[in-house]
Amino acid sequence: MSLWVQRTSTGGGTLVHYSTQTNGKGWCIVPIGFSSAGNIIATVWAPQNQVTGPILSVNTWTHIATTYSQTYGLTVGLITTIAYWNGSYSFWPMENNAVDIISGLSGTGVNSPTYVTPGITNRYALKLIRNRNQYIKIPTFKSFAYTSFTVEMWIYPTTLYNGDYSGLFTQYDTSSTDHSLQMMIQGLQLTINFGSDGVTGATSLTTNTWYHAAFVYDYPSRKKTVYLNGYQDASVSSAGPYLGMSGSINIGMYQSSGGYHYFDG
Repeated sequence: MSLWVQRTSTGGGTLVHYSTQTNGKGWCIVPIGFSSAGNIIATVWAPQNQVTGPILSVNTWTHIATTYSQTYGLTVGLITTIAYWNGSYSFWPMENNAVDIISGLSGTGVNSPTYVTPGITNRYALKLIRNRNQYIKIPTFKSFAYTSFTVEMWIYPTTLYNGDYSGLFTQYDTSSTDHSLQMMIQGLQLTINFGSDGVTGATSLTTNTWYHAAFVYDYPSRKKTVYLNGYQDASVSSAGPYLGMSGSINIGMYQSSGGYHYFDG
């Protein structure tokens, strides 16, 4: 038995539970749980046996597995972990800075981007100039691997480049397949890609227009979907999940193995 878990508080708990009842009599067992100290506990019945494994770190996605055989008995262990130090949600309102007001994943401007008014909310908006190589860099690593996620934003492109890319929200680990998180404009359309098996929207954008863009990845179905102004613009089920394990978040820049591609707007 294997599963991904994220322990969000201290104390013991149950991960998997089952019970049975026959003729008014029954029993229950917790095959996988964790102790008050945070250790994984695995249990089998008939013969009853219990083993204690490593400690589950708080706010960390952990892949755990248990096995049982008559020959080797019961085993439990960690396969891999993915840290979510800053929580699962972020919001950058771009109110004259690149502060994440929810989770602390704040960014810094590269090559002196500015903030202008009025934006879509009649307050501030981030202004990026492509030929000055401006973007926002969030250096703290945030994992998008092996999980579902949604990224949404308001954009106002002032220049579009048919045949080129304009990075919106990206993370670059390596040039290997599924190690580059790409949410951007490809030519005139929105696209989400992990380095392969991407999907590009059907609608061509125009300059000097506000758009609401949303990029959704559903991990169980491996489905990538692009939404434009609240409507589905494209969707595809791909072969594998995102696998990147390092890299900063970049707002307004896409890094490929061949160079950098900036947003103008």
